[in-house]
Amino acid sequence: MYGRNYDFRPRGYEARFALVQARDSYASIGGSHQLTGRLDGMNQHGLTIGLHLVKVRPRFPLTSTLLVRRVLDSCATTAEAIDLLRRLPHAMKYNYSLLDAGGVAAVVEAGAGAVVVRRGDWLACTNHFQSSQLKGLNHRVAHSIGRLPPLESWAARQLSAEQTFKALNFSASPAFHNYGNAQTLHTMVTEPPKRRLLIGIGAMLRRSTKTCWTLISCCGSPVKICR
Repeated sequence: MYGRNYDFRPRGYEARFALVQARDSYASIGGSHQLTGRLDGMNQHGLTIGLHLVKVRPRFPLTSTLLVRRVLDSCATTAEAIDLLRRLPHAMKYNYSLLDAGGVAAVVEAGAGAVVVRRGDWLACTNHFQSSQLKGLNHRVAHSIGRLPPLESWAARQLSAEQTFKALNFSASPAFHNYGNAQTLHTMVTEPPKRRLLIGIGAMLRRSTKTCWTLISCCGSPVKICR
């Protein structure tokens, strides 16, 4: 099971969730950015990916949202995604969280000229590098480090998809944020073996904003959407 909150400035948020099945690419579903890019998502093989900003300082042409799209389009497993992210140039410093249908999880810590992979039975990541190799590239990490404990606790307790969604999406949750110019814009939880995805835009209010999407699409087959 994979869960994540996407936090950023509302002004640049498109609030668009795309279901895509391009020719010669895997079908996928996820948060859209500038139409072609993806903030996160899951593809027809159950591979799930999300991005987590560490620091912006562009040096190369491939942005993080295009890298996420490349992974969803062409990778079926976490191993394939890691291999692709190792080979492609990175414009900015990001963490990429990954989980596939076989239960293989990883966090790829990536910056210009440097890629480190963290693996484990369960993993948590926020907006800083945790590997000893890349820790020196962090900047102002106190807030990011402070967000890790609840994520690590929920992962260790092996919450269900619904429990994780509520833990992340509840407005009073320690993982739900509204600070400065940034706030939690959406919550995504996936169950890769079931090709099942829960999405919530904004916070869970008295009436849940959760929508359940079950990705069945494969080479022309329909996508079933349950609300």
